[in-house]
Amino acid sequence: MLMFPTRLILALFVATSLRAADEAANLQHFRDLAETRNYTLGRPVAPKITPDGKHVIFLRSGPRDPTLKLYELDLATQVERELLTPAQLLGGAEEKLSAEEKARRERSRQSLKGFTAFQLSSDGTRLLVTLSGKLYIVARGSTSLATAATLKITELSGTG
Repeated sequence: MLMFPTRLILALFVATSLRAADEAANLQHFRDLAETRNYTLGRPVAPKITPDGKHVIFLRSGPRDPTLKLYELDLATQVERELLTPAQLLGGAEEKLSAEEKARRERSRQSLKGFTAFQLSSDGTRLLVTLSGKLYIVARGSTSLATAATLKITELSGTG
């Protein structure tokens, strides 16, 4: 007679374990949705083709990191490279936003950090980016072998 209650307890334990595993999988799904901003992080943002038609410059974050970085895609070779990151410009310091910039981002529903926009010069060799209330000119040059360490970056004077 002891066999029946033991089997019942074992069956209940297995059923409860399976249900807990199901709930954990569901929670993981919602966690993934939240951490990837509904699977939108990591997608290219604001792509611009250079005037010579050889490259595309765009912003992109990591798959679970809301910080936008500047990238370049060589259309002939399909090689993508990271041009510049906010950490490189700020030396690892935190991005500081003015009250006006915070309000602008809130109005435009912009919740990402880092570079939120950039402008390309008419010849495509320079980029204008903003970060922490400052303007920077980034000289791309014409070589595709340039790295962020060799890019010429000029901070424009002024206050943000």
